[in-house]
Amino acid sequence: MDVVINRRTLLHDMLNLYNDHEIVERQLRVEFLGEQGDDLGGLTKDLFTSLWSEVVTKYFRGENAVVPFLPLYQQATMKEHYTPIGRILCHTASLLQIIPIRLSRTMLVCLIYGNESIGEEMLLSDFLLFLNPMERTIVQLALTKFSDLNDRQVKLLTDMFGAFGYQDIPRVGTIRLQIATIARNELVDKPAPLVALMRKGIPEHQFESFWSHLTIDDISTIMHAQMPTGQKVVDVLNTGDAVLTQQQENAIYFLKSFILTADHEELAKFLWFVTGSTVQPLKIDILFLTMHGAARRPIAHTCSNTLELSDNYWSFQDMREEFRHVLSSPHSFEMNMI
Repeated sequence: MDVVINRRTLLHDMLNLYNDHEIVERQLRVEFLGEQGDDLGGLTKDLFTSLWSEVVTKYFRGENAVVPFLPLYQQATMKEHYTPIGRILCHTASLLQIIPIRLSRTMLVCLIYGNESIGEEMLLSDFLLFLNPMERTIVQLALTKFSDLNDRQVKLLTDMFGAFGYQDIPRVGTIRLQIATIARNELVDKPAPLVALMRKGIPEHQFESFWSHLTIDDISTIMHAQMPTGQKVVDVLNTGDAVLTQQQENAIYFLKSFILTADHEELAKFLWFVTGSTVQPLKIDILFLTMHGAARRPIAHTCSNTLELSDNYWSFQDMREEFRHVLSSPHSFEMNMI
């Protein structure tokens, strides 16, 4: 099925497209309006990466683990969108063999097995990822060594309890139960009606053939395998069997240094540039081209996870500045989607 996408209206257009329950049975050939490129897989990856970025921003909440959420004033008009979002999740898995990495495991387990299937360890682990960094630090300390909290931290924790609607003070003897209660409310109970609407978007035969076979351990394993880190990305860089020149060896060293020092957001942008997706790839092939001056720039082939790199870098700072310039405009950099 040919799909022409305008990046400016991507979310609106894709939600409309996935109102059709039959769409999840079709292969897609993607074209972005006003952009060149043949879709041999790379454009499809780019489309779903872009789409989930917008879906998570508008229809979910949380930091590193997100769950469905709509403000009350939006529920009357936007709640119906969660069924096509369920179809999008199903199609993402079938077309790309990935599950969006920011979706919480708790949500996925609830979607497949229901709300009573969540163990306390998963609940607390996902809740820590759901929280912002400041909240996460305080909750981790409260769970591990409550007595180390100072008065200011106890006050912050109490305020956090209140913000989540839990009108009690933190107590050393029941802190784990208190936090687990808040976590279940935020990750399970509140999202439940929206998760149920997402479940309606998954065709029954696909649920029976794939989703219902995923164990809780399978979900954890998949999400862990898909989560990139600098070291995991460096480990899959591949230069083939060719003997590298000293300049090429230097370029690889600078590239590895850039990846290892990148923060989470920059690493995601790098992977999106090279592979069309933000999940951990199995391999990134590196090819060297002789490019100098204004002609020097990295070129990505997202269908094959290939990065064409100049061998003309004089320092780590030189490469870092070039990549940061390229990655600052996610869709203006040079990507050959072939």
